[in-house]
Amino acid sequence: MKRAVEHTVNLALQGGGAHGAFTWGVLDALLEDGRLDFEGVTGTSAGAMTAAFMAHGWAEAKAHRRDPREGARAALRRFWEEIGVQPSIFSLQNALPGLGHHPAAGGSSVRWLDVVSRVWSPYQWNPLGFNPLRIVLEMCMASACLPFAFQAVEVDGEPYWDGGYTGNPALFPLFYATEACDLVLVQINPLRRDDVPNTAQEISDRVDEISFNASLLFEMRAIAFVQRLLEERRVEEGRYKRLRVHMIANEERLRALGAASKYDTSPAFLEQLFDIGRATAIDWFDQNATHIGKASSVRIAETFL
Repeated sequence: MKRAVEHTVNLALQGGGAHGAFTWGVLDALLEDGRLDFEGVTGTSAGAMTAAFMAHGWAEAKAHRRDPREGARAALRRFWEEIGVQPSIFSLQNALPGLGHHPAAGGSSVRWLDVVSRVWSPYQWNPLGFNPLRIVLEMCMASACLPFAFQAVEVDGEPYWDGGYTGNPALFPLFYATEACDLVLVQINPLRRDDVPNTAQEISDRVDEISFNASLLFEMRAIAFVQRLLEERRVEEGRYKRLRVHMIANEERLRALGAASKYDTSPAFLEQLFDIGRATAIDWFDQNATHIGKASSVRIAETFL
């Protein structure tokens, strides 16, 4: 049931391949609920694409005097459903049934692609620069350009790789370019794993997770430092924004799927992630609605330090 807007927040959407469909589910629930309005949105990789389509659907519906929230929800569904039907170099088992098992189980197709990427670059095994995302969108491709999968995307003559290496997602633009003091992070990549990776594939996957979380940890630590200075009145009030940080995540469910499942763009799997995201967002709102506009609902020091 849609309710009246109560608070305005900023959104930060992390990237994580097909797991970005989890973010789709989160946003669908928040848009349907109606209690939050959104001032600024940043995103990386799949998060950037999701943010772009949400904004596009919102603006298009508003221009035609339709409900912008429903327009955003529809645009997000169209995008992710289109991703599900496009051929993917990461889901070769869909086109070649005999090649391997399901990627979520670490099938041979994923291992085969990993071996190929270590021997040949995308400039060698993909000389024509095929990128399935180009069929769906022309913008945001640079932010989703995995260097072992796609040739670098050029923007104004400058080559770019996946934005996850430098900001996943970038939080800094939300500090000074917006008025909202509540920051809602949609987290995809697990911050911690209890098990020790012991195969080459597991080690590679964990290195990627650590790399893609490094910039987020750095920015969160900077936020915690500044907030402590504000609380201790060691910096001038008003010079820095007092931020209230919130996080929507389901590390247990996403961690259980395995890193290899980030390459699975089958419609059924994307819908499964969508459902997990919706349920997670609904539970999060039930537990944390009273914090928004008043205090952080995540302990930055304990979570990110």
